Amino acid sequence: MDLGHMLREKHQQTMRRNRIKLGAMLVLLVIVVLVMFELNRWGRQAMEGKGAANGEGEVIEAGPPVNPKDIGQLPEGEQPDLGPLAPVAPPRPIALPKEDAEKKFPFLKDPKTLDEVIDQNTDLESAPFFYMLYKVFNDKPEALKAEADAKVAWTALWERGAEWRGKAVRASGQIMQMAEQPLPENPMGLTKVYIYRLRADNAPPDSKGHLYDVYSLEKLKGALRYDRVTACGRFLKARVSEPERLTDPDLHVAVMVAREFDPLTYLDEPRMPGPIVDGNRAEARPLYWLLHRARKTPFDDLKAKASTNLTYLDFVNRPELYRGRPVAIVGQLRRLIRIALPPDNILGMPDVFYGQIADRDRKINTFYCLHVPEGVRSSDGVVLYGYFLKKWTYRSEGGYEVHSPMIVAQRLRIIDESNVGTDPTYQIILVVAVAATAVIIGTALIVSRARDRKADDARRQRDLERLKAKLGHPDEPKRAADADRPADADPPAS
Repeated sequence: MDLGHMLREKHQQTMRRNRIKLGAMLVLLVIVVLVMFELNRWGRQAMEGKGAANGEGEVIEAGPPVNPKDIGQLPEGEQPDLGPLAPVAPPRPIALPKEDAEKKFPFLKDPKTLDEVIDQNTDLESAPFFYMLYKVFNDKPEALKAEADAKVAWTALWERGAEWRGKAVRASGQIMQMAEQPLPENPMGLTKVYIYRLRADNAPPDSKGHLYDVYSLEKLKGALRYDRVTACGRFLKARVSEPERLTDPDLHVAVMVAREFDPLTYLDEPRMPGPIVDGNRAEARPLYWLLHRARKTPFDDLKAKASTNLTYLDFVNRPELYRGRPVAIVGQLRRLIRIALPPDNILGMPDVFYGQIADRDRKINTFYCLHVPEGVRSSDGVVLYGYFLKKWTYRSEGGYEVHSPMIVAQRLRIIDESNVGTDPTYQIILVVAVAATAVIIGTALIVSRARDRKADDARRQRDLERLKAKLGHPDEPKRAADADRPADADPPAS
């Protein structure tokens, strides 16, 4: 058999194999595309509650519809602290001086009652205390504020208590403790007063004083520890507060009686109150701020501004970048209950919805929500519109530490396929798979063409050599004649 024919046959076989490989790659590309679309379809079915699996691979069964009227209870360890902190120790009872009922407690109107006060001791003299309560009870709030001296320093009250006793002063500071003080029967009809211990503004960091004990006739709505507050009242005395531990120093306190505090204003601030610490620290103040924002923002505006491309990893890895940002979270509802809010919270809300959503990557997102649709069930596909608060850390029922984005939402909606786009995760997988397959096929084509050109060049070179061998070299006779010609004589010497 001719050697050239064998080489051509071998080359043709190689070409056929390359074409088969390219065809197989094209088929693989089509299969990858189909698989990606099938995965996307499964993902949508999972969002609709048709058998999505959780992180451990178990199927989540559809739960009963959520009853919006039922108040639920969170597991221990997941209960957020949203209300005022309890006092460290209950206040001591105050006894009313014994007086003839027919005299109607004459000491309440006698200015000499204040002469019983002794400054810088641990006592709270009952008669002067009720005298001051009676005086403030009968003060008009506007007149008391107008009379109050806003420039008096805490040190002046402590050092010159007798000079300021009974005068109207203005106290500003940060709430350190709160308590309720029961009262005995009295002519004002007061059953209790509210005690707020404040650390005065601009107090030296290492001072053991600069404290106010403000006995308020009215409770400050929504007050939380570390709130900055202001009250106008009447100064009673400089008092030494016994420490909680024997090793602690005595605390120096200026005692005053006020009718009320100025209302808290942080809900109307343009910026979310802080600082916010990611982890398991309670964040009641920014939570109420976001709930207030969610209540007053029109839903269409929130929906238009909500970011839909942020993921669990964005919130967990860089929470400070997205704090307070409007977001839309799409996923499968895992938990939804209604929890009671602390009484007298600043919003006046009795309760709020609390729940968790597993997003399309099966990551858990925790949320508070104002409105949920009737008949929603656990495992329903939902979309949540709200604001990102923080990365929250808690202990699960199994004892594991869990990180979860905390969302404060206005509205939860059962998913609508016409309003929810293709899952970005599946889109990324699809693009990467198609691009990788295209690169492989392109590389195979380039390599195959390079091999074909090399094989064609080698075949042409072999054919040329065989042709030369059969016909002889065209310059051979000329070279033979030149070899037989005698050499030229050397030129004569000059």
